[in-house]
Order: sequence, then structure tokens, then C-alpha cells
Amino acid sequence: MQSAISVKTRSAPRPRVEGDFLLAPSAPEEVFTREDLTDEQRMVGKAAREFFEREVAPCGYKLEEHRPELIRSLIGRAADIGFLGTEIPEFYGGSELGLVPAMLQIEQFARHMSFGMAIATQTGIGSLPIVFFGDERQKLRYLPSIVSGEIISAFALTEAGSGSDALAARTTAALDGHDYILNGQKMWVTNAGIADLFIVFAKVDGLRFTAFLVERDRAGVSLGAEESKMGMRGSSTRPMLLDNVAVPVANVLGEVGEGHKVAFGTLNVCRAKLGAGLVGSAKEILSLSTAYSLERRAFGRRIADFELTREKLARMTARIYAAESIVYRVGGLLANDLARSRTNGHGIGFAIESSIVKVFVSETVDFVADEGVQIHGSNGYSSDYAVERFYRDARVNRIFEGTNEIHRLLIPDRLMKLSQSQALPLQIAIVDAWFRAQTERQVSRDEMLAAEQELCERSRSLALMLMGAAVECFGEKLRHQQMLLAALSDIVIETFAIDSALVRTRKAAEWRWRVNGAGFDDTRISAAAMCAHESFGRVGLAALRAVGIIASAQSRPELEAAVNKLVASPLNDCASLCSRVSTGVMAAGGYPF
Repeated sequence: MQSAISVKTRSAPRPRVEGDFLLAPSAPEEVFTREDLTDEQRMVGKAAREFFEREVAPCGYKLEEHRPELIRSLIGRAADIGFLGTEIPEFYGGSELGLVPAMLQIEQFARHMSFGMAIATQTGIGSLPIVFFGDERQKLRYLPSIVSGEIISAFALTEAGSGSDALAARTTAALDGHDYILNGQKMWVTNAGIADLFIVFAKVDGLRFTAFLVERDRAGVSLGAEESKMGMRGSSTRPMLLDNVAVPVANVLGEVGEGHKVAFGTLNVCRAKLGAGLVGSAKEILSLSTAYSLERRAFGRRIADFELTREKLARMTARIYAAESIVYRVGGLLANDLARSRTNGHGIGFAIESSIVKVFVSETVDFVADEGVQIHGSNGYSSDYAVERFYRDARVNRIFEGTNEIHRLLIPDRLMKLSQSQALPLQIAIVDAWFRAQTERQVSRDEMLAAEQELCERSRSLALMLMGAAVECFGEKLRHQQMLLAALSDIVIETFAIDSALVRTRKAAEWRWRVNGAGFDDTRISAAAMCAHESFGRVGLAALRAVGIIASAQSRPELEAAVNKLVASPLNDCASLCSRVSTGVMAAGGYPF
């Protein structure tokens, strides 16, 4: 580690394109980070934190008793402060502050996941479809009441036979004069027990997937019993039954047959908010675990003084740092995209990055929750300690909004479609990756995190070379090679994680250097180095899985040799990295950045 740093940057940012992080290293000025927040945005986050600590935290155990009326009351209090209108235009009663402030809010609210889930539904999938796709009459009718909390909203997409495969829905809508008659059943509807308005998806004439605005008091609408859930017990989750429900033609949301745009466009944007919420949950678990480790004693010492406990705290922190770097980078991409175009559902342009958020951050909070329970020992298994609730609540995040397995299939599929359409020049990048793999490179020790940047370049090369080889080997049949696609996806995901953590760290160092002449931040640089080395370890395992599958179908000795060369992991002083990061964590009493 050196205090004098040299960071290479480009003179001007280039327009961002979905998936282009695989083409070349990102420059600091091209990437939005948590450190780029404006004073106004920071004030939004501070207000959300104060609201949570004043209103929500004291209700933590009461929420676990499943009191829907309490959730509704808390949402109403949030409405009084203006938290429900952050992304809604001022004309309809909102503040129109945008996506990033909304992410900062949900990061705080998800410190209790049940409340975070309920309010995220109200401010996200329960209202943004109307913002993005509603006509003027629909916006005027519903948005002001959603902002005020008078209307609680819900999103009814999933069915018993169609979860991640949402387009296989069996709920039907048949035109009858001025109404559509809806029949079917929806499952796992968050906020169902307190909702006044449902965004329901059905197939017109059994074919055209369409979104409808359905009010709770419509004849034929009924709800099943509350689900008995492993976690998220404070939020209402019930099935919705539609029995000859007459919905006016005027309540079609968007165009008939384009419900997929409403559903997937909105979910794509909301994944950044989901990621922010999970980052907030992970930070809370880290704070609880740090405090416990400093108080709990064993063998005459604080357990925080044991090296293995410090390792856990450091690894939790490094994973959160990578997750936070990804989340706000993608949030910046989506916010800029929406601000530039104001086009309905335009955020779908960064579907790859949004899927990465879903997978990486949901698995991060699972890892952090598991380690948090382990630090608490037997007490972590007791409901008297909040970490037990976080452990249960975290598990569902790998399932809803598209399972992680589905997203792992979507990422390489989307990359290949972009390549075929020439929207992303992957073929040229694949040729360049082969050239780089055969070129010996000297790692400069004058640059901050130079060795880790080299790991990022290796990861990028592995992703490109193996994708190219997979397409050559299997062609159109590649879509059936799910294990190979998942391995490729893992490499892409971890490459994005490394790139995001490193570019964020370089950007923070540049800022410190410009402002006060000091670019060295020992805890941050050590956390970024840990991110890079741990992610690269996962890249190596995935690359070996991928090349093994390809080699079993087609002999490629040159590919095997190149992969074996690239996955060779350099030595790193993991004990020193863990010590530096954990020291920063204990000094801060939790997440130090």
C-alpha cells in the first residue's frame, strides 16, 4: 500500500451502454458512487434514518406479531413527511426527487425488512407503473392518493403456476362492452391485506399479456388467508382471487398486449431500490454483530479480539462495500437513463446490470446474515436477538422478483442478443481478450490497487473468451446448457463487482487528493482489495466449471491453457487486509464508509 497514488483517467466520460463494462475498464468520472451524493440527497437519507429510528425501530417486535394495521399506520406517517412521493412528479403531489433519493430512503427503511418490503411496494412496483405507463386520467385519479397514503397499492403478477415465468400467467381478461372481465388467482401479493389498489396482470383473450388497475372494492375481488411465512412476517402477503371482476376499459395500464413492458420495465428499475434496501439490511446486521463482538467475552477476552471474528467482520464489510458500489453505480445509470428520456420503462436498457444487482446483493445479505448469526453464537438462534429475524427475512430475496437462477440465465442471453444486434461489440472485445491473454504484462506497483486491477482485467478476459467459446461450441443449443450459462453469468457478475469496487475506491482517493492532498484511506483500500481477491476466487471456480463443460463437448486445448493461465491467483496477505478492515469496522461501530 502506498500513500502516493497514480490513477489513470479518461478526459471525458463516454455514454454508457448496457453491458459495456465488459469492453474496457471504467474511469472514475463515468461511474456514480455513494460518495457522489449531493447535500440534498444526503439530507433525504438523514431524514429517512431519523424517521426509522423514531417511528419504526420501536415497533420492531410488534411488527413480527403480524399487525397489518401497524404497517398501514407507519406508511401513513411516512406519507406525512413526504416519503411516498419521492419519484412521483410534483404535479401529482410528489417531490420528484428521483431514483437515487428513493434508494437512500429504502436503504434506511429496510433496516426492518418487513417494513422495508411494505413501503418499497407502495413507492415502487405499486406506483411506478402508473408513473411510467399511466395515462393522464389514471395519474390524476391514483397518484395523489398514493402519495398521501390514502391508497395503499399492491402488485399482483405471480401465480401458482407462473413465478419467474410470468408470461405463462393463466389469469384471463375478456372484453364485454366497456369492461374487461377478469378471472384467475394471484399468489404472494405483498401488501394485499392492506391494499386499496392492485396492479393486476392478465391475458386478454388468453393471449395478450396486459396490465390492469383493479380497485379492492370491485365485486368479485377477494383475498385468501395470510401466508404463514419463514420471514418478512410483519408484511401482509395473501393470494388474490378474481371471480368475474368487471374492470373498466379505462383501467388498462399501458397498451393491451404490452403488460410485459409494464411488469419488466418497472421491476428493472426497482431492482436498484431492492439492492439499496438489502445493503441497508446488511449494514444493520454488521452493526449488530460488531456491537455484540465488542461486548461478548470468551476465554477472558472480547470475541472481537479473536482473529477469526475479525475475519468475519472484515469479509462482511468487504462484501457490503462491493454490493453498495454495484447498487449505486446501477442506480446512477438508471436515473440518468430515465432523466434523459422520460420514456415509459426506459430503464430496461440496463437489464444486465439490474440482474447483477439482484443476484449479487441478495446473496451478499444472505452471507452477512449467516455470519452475523455465527458471531452471535447460540444467541443468534434466539428470537430475542434481531439477527435471528434478519436471517429469516433475508432468505426470500433470492427467490422473488425473478429467482437468482433465472437471472443467471438472463445475463448471458441478454449479452449475446446485444452482440447479435451490434448494440454491444462483443466480437471485437473477444478477439482483444484473446490477444491480452497471450501477452505478458508487468503489474505497476506505482498505482493504487494495481494488482487488483489486473485481476479485474483477467476476469473480463475470461468472461469474453469463455462466452465466445461457448457460442462457437454449442451455437443455438447453448440456451439448453444451463450450468454453462450460470458459470458464465457468475464470471460476469463478479467482474462487475470487482470493477465497481475498484473504480469507486479510485474515485474516492482522487477526491481526497484534490480536496486535502491525502489520497490514502487504509480501510477503504483494504476493503476494495478484499473484494477483488474474493470475487476473483469465485471467477476462477466458475471459469474452470465453464471450460470443463466446453471441453467435454469439443476439444479446445488452447482455451484450457489460456484459462488455466488466467485463473492463477496471486498471493495476497489476507490476514493483514482483514486486520485493517476489521480495525476500521470496530472503530466505527459498524460499516465504516
